[in-house]
Amino acid sequence: MITLTLKGLRGKDALSKVDLNCDLGESFGAYRIGNDESILEHVTSVNVACGFHAGDPSVMRKTVKLAAEKKCKLGLILVCRTLSVLDAET
Repeated sequence: MITLTLKGLRGKDALSKVDLNCDLGESFGAYRIGNDESILEHVTSVNVACGFHAGDPSVMRKTVKLAAEKKCKLGLILVCRTLSVLDAET
């Protein structure tokens, strides 16, 4: 967590904790999107792209491993193939 001091406030109100979050793991195969390693130096939690949103299995594994090493909290961006299923049924 990053702690910020708010000017003009004292006591309990002077401190607020901020979870700095970023979406990562959106590279796919030979296509590198973003610089996940650098960003992990500055955030406290990450959302990892998976499902059919972006990323591939090797990128997902690497992103989760890097985030764990940096002690970042993890979330997932999970997208299912609903469009192709709906298209097939109509």
